[in-house]
Amino acid sequence: ARGNGRAVRNVIEAAIRRMARRLYRSNAEKEEYSKLAPEDFADVLEKNLQTLFAVPCGPRGALSKISKLASADVKKFQFFAELAKELQGGKKEITTRLHRTTSQIAVASQLRNVSGETRKHLEVCQAKQEDARTRIIHRLELYCAEGGMLDVAAQDIRTTSDKKVIEKSSNLLK
Repeated sequence: ARGNGRAVRNVIEAAIRRMARRLYRSNAEKEEYSKLAPEDFADVLEKNLQTLFAVPCGPRGALSKISKLASADVKKFQFFAELAKELQGGKKEITTRLHRTTSQIAVASQLRNVSGETRKHLEVCQAKQEDARTRIIHRLELYCAEGGMLDVAAQDIRTTSDKKVIEKSSNLLK
């Protein structure tokens, strides 16, 4: 979708290596060495999918970090600031990475004929993605609901003269 010719080249080269392993020690004719089979690409796809989702869906991946951070105590915790620090990036970069992961999970989940191991990786990713989404929505509801944290912070700023309370409430609103 992004015109990544190098990715295509890498897949073809990996399929060629897979073909060579498949034909090694066989009595294949010379012409067989110039024909890639569907299973050569299927094997490459399996490995690429497992590698692709190992990081964002792993125990220390972005989706796990989001779920963990979104579960922390709302009153003691600056969720979005900590999220930016934990995922090492600005809002735009983090958003882009999460959109890409979400899109990749959606596309990969539509693939048929993937192995049970790859299907398991996808199911773990989908579960972690749903968990992160649910926890973020819950976090936002705590912030944004009528009488929620944002309303309380705004009220604190309007009604107090305590500089520490004003600073804490201002940071929350930021």
